[in-house]
Amino acid sequence: MKLIPCILLVAIVATTQAELKVTLIDGSWNPGEGCAVTTRPNPLHRPFGVDFDSKCRMWIVELEGGRVHRLANGVRAHVSGDGSKSYRGDGGPLGQATFNGMHNIAIGPDDSVYISDSWNHCIRKIDANGQITTIAGTGMPGFSGDGGQASKAEFNYIMCITLNPKGDKLHIADLKNRRIREMDLNSGIVKTIAGNGNRGIPKNGTMATEAPLVDPRAVCSDEAGNVYVLKRGGHAQRVIRPDGKI
Repeated sequence: MKLIPCILLVAIVATTQAELKVTLIDGSWNPGEGCAVTTRPNPLHRPFGVDFDSKCRMWIVELEGGRVHRLANGVRAHVSGDGSKSYRGDGGPLGQATFNGMHNIAIGPDDSVYISDSWNHCIRKIDANGQITTIAGTGMPGFSGDGGQASKAEFNYIMCITLNPKGDKLHIADLKNRRIREMDLNSGIVKTIAGNGNRGIPKNGTMATEAPLVDPRAVCSDEAGNVYVLKRGGHAQRVIRPDGKI
């Protein structure tokens, strides 16, 4: 996930010509990224996640529309998904892939695109050649696979996915399993780093893997190795320290 070091508020403003514009009303873009963004009236259906690749193109995933878009130089291109809410296309070009309830997208340093295909209970990857594969999850809900290959592990409603600052680990909010899981992108191994599967309020200072969680919907990490968890239903933000305590 690219970080923009500012407080960024985006407002959609209607002009006299009923043209939609994205207006930056606080903060400024990082000059090093140089991603000027414009848009136009657009039939997006509940867009839920965005990220930028190294060419400053904005990738957009739709929760309800089931499509992936790419915005560059003010022009939007529909690149994947047909809106059918299904699970097809692995091993082929992204243009033939379908999805079901995408919530989030993360783009790695090599421009690999990772998508949380939430209602398919998996994570899909689009590589530099435009090929799509499932790298985590079996397509069926459940909980299994810790310590093994993520492609054979089970998840239950993957909500948010984010990359660590180095781009070699993927943090996963496994919502209905009430766990935060971590996938090593080099080895493909997945493990739980927080949550024991039970619903409850964790006690500060306990081991994160032994603690209950409530509604872990979003996750991100910093360069020091801290992992932050947002629990909407739990009305709290938690942090998992490098020593494994929450």
